[in-house]
Amino acid sequence: MAWKRYQVSNGHNTLDNEELEPDAVSWVLSRLKTHFGLRLQGGSRVGMDLSAAAGEIRIDDAPITLGWDNWSGFFLMAHDDHGDAVLHEIELQFNSGEVS
Repeated sequence: MAWKRYQVSNGHNTLDNEELEPDAVSWVLSRLKTHFGLRLQGGSRVGMDLSAAAGEIRIDDAPITLGWDNWSGFFLMAHDDHGDAVLHEIELQFNSGEVS
């Protein structure tokens, strides 16, 4: 699967996978949970409209938006430097095949 890292308008990173549909959320969360274990926690924010759905997870207390939209497909987005470091770790796992 094609995971690609981009820098978004807030200056931080996003990992996008245009091949995944919205129902991949449980599959991706399962793989993140396998890798991060107790470092992965649920967040407190969620949103949805006709073209996008997103929710917050926290890894090492860094907020990460996990979602899907018509433009990016499935995505994980950081909001600060700590989140960028977490996304880098996720990207390494995706590219290693541990999490595809």
